[in-house]
Amino acid sequence: MDPKCASAECASLSGHRTPSASRSASAAAIIRRRARHFGPEGNYLSLFAPYLTDRHKSPGGAGVNYDSDGSDAVRAYATQAALLWVRDFRADALRLDAVHTIAGDSPRHIVGAICAAVAAYAKESGRRIHVVAESDLEDRKVVDPPPKGWGCSAMWADDFHHALHTLLTGEKGAFYVDFGEMRQLARALAEGFVFQGEVASFRKKAWGTDTKELAPARFVFCAQNHDPVGNRPTGERLSALVPFEALFAVATVVVLGSGLPLLFMGRSMARARHSSTSRATVTRPSRKASPRGGRPSSSPRRPTCPFRRTRRRSAARCSGIAGTGGTVSSARTTATSSGSAAATR
Repeated sequence: MDPKCASAECASLSGHRTPSASRSASAAAIIRRRARHFGPEGNYLSLFAPYLTDRHKSPGGAGVNYDSDGSDAVRAYATQAALLWVRDFRADALRLDAVHTIAGDSPRHIVGAICAAVAAYAKESGRRIHVVAESDLEDRKVVDPPPKGWGCSAMWADDFHHALHTLLTGEKGAFYVDFGEMRQLARALAEGFVFQGEVASFRKKAWGTDTKELAPARFVFCAQNHDPVGNRPTGERLSALVPFEALFAVATVVVLGSGLPLLFMGRSMARARHSSTSRATVTRPSRKASPRGGRPSSSPRRPTCPFRRTRRRSAARCSGIAGTGGTVSSARTTATSSGSAAATR
């Protein structure tokens, strides 16, 4: 990560900014990479080469062939695609999508192979490049160095989100059934995972691993992201579920907590949902014309969201992801997420 960067944003090659352009503007570009499926329907790659396998299934269709006959070329395709983003487009980090759905029985998991390829290029080029995993495994192998682990720079810690969300909303459906106690939020802040081998009712088995000697910077914390919001029938964001004043406490816990803060796009404007009408006075100002025919009136004014002010205070402080062994950098970077960007500190 550029040591002088002040913020990070998801880069899009379809827009006006590429990762290189973002760097010139003192921002780090984090690219979302999907290596777990090619889509549930209309995918004919398997007719041309053994890209897919019937040995494994994923929520997005047939599993990608990372461990069967012909998998060497498929694994090379996945690792070279990752290198393309960091080498040719000069991305500063990759966020790997849903690594818990990538099945494979090969000696080296494909995520580990991607991390190794990126690390080798980073060393050769003299750059700091991170690989962050969206993981629902609650397993330290994701960030442990090889050969024991995959070697990612950081991983999502969903336990923090679940513990915080249930305390704020009281919801107990699906995976929230195992949360709702203050001690769980305290453990997530102190140790990253709430479940570290205990039986989880939703999972119906022992879940999670210990996090001993893992630096707090290995865990990505958020109060909401694209999954819990998008999976709700009407897409409510947290600001539609809790009083506005509660967002100040949420901002404090996320941004000043022990993990790497991830801020969901629209969080700085306290959006309730993409098509909300009940909170229109909060999410956008009135456009009624001024009596004098001047600029439209901005009354009633939107309350200032705590995330926006926190982000400004954080602009002068940043650092890359801290190393293992419990050493945590005191400087930080906060980031804005569109559901695929993580912030590092």
